[in-house]
Amino acid sequence: MLTRDTIIDNKYKILDEIGHGGMSTVYRATVERSGKIWAVKEVRISETDDKIAKECLQAEIDTLRNLNRSAIPEKIRYKIPEIADIIDNGDNNLIIVMDYIEGVSLDKVIEKKGAQSEEKVVNWAMQLCEVLGYLHSKKIIYRDMKPSNVMLKKNNEVAIIDFGTAKKYEYSGETQGLGTIGFAAPEQHGQFGRTDERTDIYCLGKTMYTLLTGIDPRKSLVIDTSIRKVNPSFSPGLDQIIKKCTQHNPDDRYQSCEELLYYLKEYKEIDKGSRKKKILKVGMFFTSIAICIACGIYGYSLNEQAKALATDTYQELLTQADMIILDAEDNSENSKNKTDEKYNQKINLYTEAISVPDKAGKLDAYLALIETYKEDDNIFTEEELTQLNYLVTQNETALKANPENYIEICYEIGNLLWYYYDDTNQMTKSKRAVKWFKLMLDYINENQENEIILNYQKDTENSKKLGLAESYEEIGAFYEEIAGQIKQGKDDGAYKNLFWNLQNLMDKLTTKDREKTMIVRLELLEMVRYSLHRYATDFKRDGIEETSAKSLYKRVQNVLNTIDLDKTHPLYSKFEEIKANMEDTENAIQNAYGTTVKETEGEETTGKETEIP
Repeated sequence: MLTRDTIIDNKYKILDEIGHGGMSTVYRATVERSGKIWAVKEVRISETDDKIAKECLQAEIDTLRNLNRSAIPEKIRYKIPEIADIIDNGDNNLIIVMDYIEGVSLDKVIEKKGAQSEEKVVNWAMQLCEVLGYLHSKKIIYRDMKPSNVMLKKNNEVAIIDFGTAKKYEYSGETQGLGTIGFAAPEQHGQFGRTDERTDIYCLGKTMYTLLTGIDPRKSLVIDTSIRKVNPSFSPGLDQIIKKCTQHNPDDRYQSCEELLYYLKEYKEIDKGSRKKKILKVGMFFTSIAICIACGIYGYSLNEQAKALATDTYQELLTQADMIILDAEDNSENSKNKTDEKYNQKINLYTEAISVPDKAGKLDAYLALIETYKEDDNIFTEEELTQLNYLVTQNETALKANPENYIEICYEIGNLLWYYYDDTNQMTKSKRAVKWFKLMLDYINENQENEIILNYQKDTENSKKLGLAESYEEIGAFYEEIAGQIKQGKDDGAYKNLFWNLQNLMDKLTTKDREKTMIVRLELLEMVRYSLHRYATDFKRDGIEETSAKSLYKRVQNVLNTIDLDKTHPLYSKFEEIKANMEDTENAIQNAYGTTVKETEGEETTGKETEIP
C-alpha cells in the first residue's frame, strides 16, 4: 500500500487514494515541478493471482501503450487515458502512471441523483459511440462498457476508463470475453461465437438502459430492455434504439457504432415520423398493396402501381429539396441560423428520398446530398461522413444492382474526402479518401467479366475517372506508407511514383465551372506545391529530371496567376497562403537541383494550364 506523500520514482507524489479493486489500488498523484495531476495504479502481483487477472493487467497496458496518441482525433483523444510510465516498484508491485481524468463515474451520478434525462443520456451515448468507433477502427473491442467505467467531466464530456478487458480482435481464436454480468453481451458467455464491435454496442445499450431507468442489471435480472415499460413517457424512438442494441443475436443489433450514432442523432425524428406528405404517400403506397391483395389483383398490376407511386414520391422529395437555396456566405447570426435550418431540411429530404421503397439504389439523391455538403460551407465534417457512410453501407446491395452507380458513389465520396474533409492536413484527407477509391477499383477488378463494367471502362469520361482514382489511391498509399518506408530505408522509388501521379492529376482534371470548383483547384495546387517543397531532394534522387520539376512548379505558379479572389471570398486566405509559400518552394527546388527556377527559352513551363480545375 502506498501512503500519502510517498514519492514514486523520484517524481510522483501520492496525494490520496481514489479507488481500489481485487489486485490494485488507484491513487491521485502529482509531479511537484509541473503541478500536473496523474492517476497512479499500484498493482500487486502474486503467485496466487489467477491467469485471467494477469492477462487483464497486460491487456490494459498493451491497449493503451499501443495507441498512437498523436493520430487520435482531438475530440476523442482526451476521452481515452494515456499511460505515461510503468514502474517496477519491487516486491511484485507494478506502478502504472496514467492520465488522471477528473470527474465522477456515471454509477455515482445515478446513485446520487437517480435516473438521468433522455437528453443527457443520448449526449453521453453519442460521445461513447465516437470513442468506441475509433477503438473499433483500431481492431480494439472494449468489452466492459458500464456506468462505473465512464467518467463524467465538468464540461459534460465523458471519458472511458479501465481497459483491463479490452482486446485486439482477429477473425479466429477466442469465442468468449470477460465483462460484467448484467452488462455483458451473450457472446461474452460463449453464445453466438466470438466478441466483436457488436459486443460493445450491446453493453452500451444496457448502459443507456441503466442510466435512463436507474435499474442496475447486476442486481435485477433485466430480460426486456424496453425503457417505456419502466416509464411510458420515454421516447418511442429511443426505446427502439435501446431494444435493437440489446438483441441477443449480434446480427439483429446495429452492426457498427457509426450506424448507432446516426440513429441516436435522429431519435426524435423517429418519434415524429416522416414528413406529412411522405406519410400520406407511403400510406397510400401500402394501402394500395392491401387493397390489391384483398381484391385479388394480379401481382404484375400491384407491382406496377407500387413502382409508379414510389417514383412519384422520390421525385417530389428531390424537387422539394432542390428548391431550398442555401446562403452560406452570409455570416450574420440570423442568416446563419436560417441557413442551418435550410441545410437540415435539404439533408432530411434527400435521406427520405433514399429511404423510399426500391429507390435506395438510385444515384440522384446521393449525389445531391454530396453537393449539399459542399454547398453548405465547403467543408465535409466527420458527422456528415458518418451519415453518408451509413447510407451507402446500408444500401450497398441496392447500389451494386447497378454497378455504374456503386462505382460512381465510391468515386464521388473519395473526391469529397480528398478535397473537402474537415482537416487542414492533406495527408489525413487522402488517407480517409483512399478507402473509397480502393473500394471502387477493387470492385471493378473483381467484376471484369461483367458487361456493364466492360462498357464503363471503354467510355472516355469514365476511363478518365479510373485514371484519376488510380492516381488518388497511389498518392494516398504513399502518404500512408512513406513514414514506415523511410524508417526501414525502403523509400527509394516511392517519390518518383508520387511525382508522376501528381502530374497526372494536373493533366486530367478539367475546368468547366471555375468558381464552383475553386476549393478543388486550390487544394490540388497546394498539394502539388507542398510535395515539390517537401520532397524536392527525394524527387531528384529518384530520377525526376530538373526540367520536369521546374515545369510542374511553373504550372502551379501560372494557374495561381489566373486566380483573382476578392478579400471577402471565403477561400481568399487559403489562396494567399499558397502564394506566400511559393518562393520557399522555389528555393527548395533550387537547393535540390542547384539551379534557379526560371523560364528559359524553349522550355515548356505552361503545361496544360487550360485543363487545370
